[in-house]
Amino acid sequence: MKTERNNIKLGIFVMCGLAILVIALYLVGENKNNWGSGIQVKIHFSDLNGLVEGDNVLYAGMTAGSVKKVQILNDTTIEVTLLVNNKTGHFIHRNSVATIGSQGLMGNKVINITPGRGNAGLIKDGDYLATLQPVGIDQMLPKLSHIGDNVAVVSEVLKNTVLALDSSHLMRLLKDSNTAKQLRLTLTGARVTLQNTAEVTTVFRNLAYQTKNGKGALGLLIADSSFARSISKTVNQLEGASHNVNEASLKLNNTASDINDELLHGKGVLNLLLTDSASAENVSKSLLNIKNGTDGFNQNMEALKHNFFFKGYFRKKQKEEAKQQNKTGAQ
Repeated sequence: MKTERNNIKLGIFVMCGLAILVIALYLVGENKNNWGSGIQVKIHFSDLNGLVEGDNVLYAGMTAGSVKKVQILNDTTIEVTLLVNNKTGHFIHRNSVATIGSQGLMGNKVINITPGRGNAGLIKDGDYLATLQPVGIDQMLPKLSHIGDNVAVVSEVLKNTVLALDSSHLMRLLKDSNTAKQLRLTLTGARVTLQNTAEVTTVFRNLAYQTKNGKGALGLLIADSSFARSISKTVNQLEGASHNVNEASLKLNNTASDINDELLHGKGVLNLLLTDSASAENVSKSLLNIKNGTDGFNQNMEALKHNFFFKGYFRKKQKEEAKQQNKTGAQ
């Protein structure tokens, strides 16, 4: 009886273990969708990077199925059949993209399905999904090595450049405190110069504005036509006075000649007056003063002709006289 009881207990224990094992296998298979129904889609890769049958398929980070079959078609194409459960398959469209990724710390490979752009119908059995070949570690290592070499070269060049700059005269100049003071003084002087230039510009702008609006002597001369006519009239009067002075000077010269002739050959009171040394000296001084005054006046008139305000007028008069002479010569 005791042996029978032990056998019964052992049988119950074995049956419970088998039941637990079956339940665990079912749960694992259900999770990997090995025992359930689903949608079979296919994808093509040129390199699986360690992907094997039974690996998980993820959609939006959730388990959507498993890798059902891996088949080599040729030397460049490997066909992978995915079994996607129906619950998730109702959200996956034909334009979705499948890539190979890693899951967890152990680096187990998985198929990641990401939605594509645009609108497309839902997947059905036998559909093919587009794939994106991942970059493997073996492909990245040569590029990283090349980048590291470039970084080392650039670092060496930068180090040499920094050392050269540190020992250059420019760096010494920048480190000199006196240079900073001189630069500050120079900038201050430049600021003062700019302020003065701005003030001078303002003065000239105001002067130009006043001149344009006929203010001041220069503005009156430029803008006021009556003032210009007055100056022209004054010049005409000065020219007439100069002509009269020239005639008077000619008469005085003729008179001086007559007096000189009278002194040498004449008779009478005038001859007596002129033969007197004291009277002759006085008359001589008077004639000299008259002549000097005439010459000074001629010089003043000549200077007036070259003056900025009267130069244009005298040029105009010269042109008119030249035209009159040409007309007279032609007649």
